[in-house]
Amino acid sequence: MQTDWSPRHDDATGGSVPNPDGSVHGAVTGDTTDDAVDGVTPDEEDLHRSAVDAVDGLLDEVERALTRLDDGTYGRCETCGSPIDDERLAELPIVRTCGSCDEVGGGSVAPGPVGSFSA
Repeated sequence: MQTDWSPRHDDATGGSVPNPDGSVHGAVTGDTTDDAVDGVTPDEEDLHRSAVDAVDGLLDEVERALTRLDDGTYGRCETCGSPIDDERLAELPIVRTCGSCDEVGGGSVAPGPVGSFSA
């Protein structure tokens, strides 16, 4: 059985997508003027979305690292082509730049919801 890792939220419409069991987490029903929907406040919803965005960004970086592994470029700096130190890769396996280029460029992975990781 293959697990469906797709998000449970429909980004295009801002609406909720049914969970595999048919339930809809965070579905908006009735009066939407309340501060909390299904016991979740707007601030909590924003926090949840930020967390999901961060995880999505991290998964994107992991997929990029796996692609580099498949095409034989994993462990090489995307900027200068030099080998990335094993210690640096062990600390942050998704790192894309060597230490020298990281210092010049300001980050070793793409900026985004997961931030800039520096090893």
